[in-house]
Amino acid sequence: MSEDPVCELHDDGEHVFVIVDGQKIAQRGSAGSARAGTWIILEPGWTVRNLRNGKTIEVTYEAATIH
Repeated sequence: MSEDPVCELHDDGEHVFVIVDGQKIAQRGSAGSARAGTWIILEPGWTVRNLRNGKTIEVTYEAATIH
């Protein structure tokens, strides 16, 4: 990758997504669900973590190994 990827949060009023270079890579668990407050990964190789008591996030990518 020659340029840094563009990472953004998108809230459609129902769900919150992490989008990297136009691709949804994670979705925030909905309030009241078993996954509330956690990030659900939508694409392999990505990790999204809450930092600073949820005030910031860390997004990392490690290519998946296929056997």
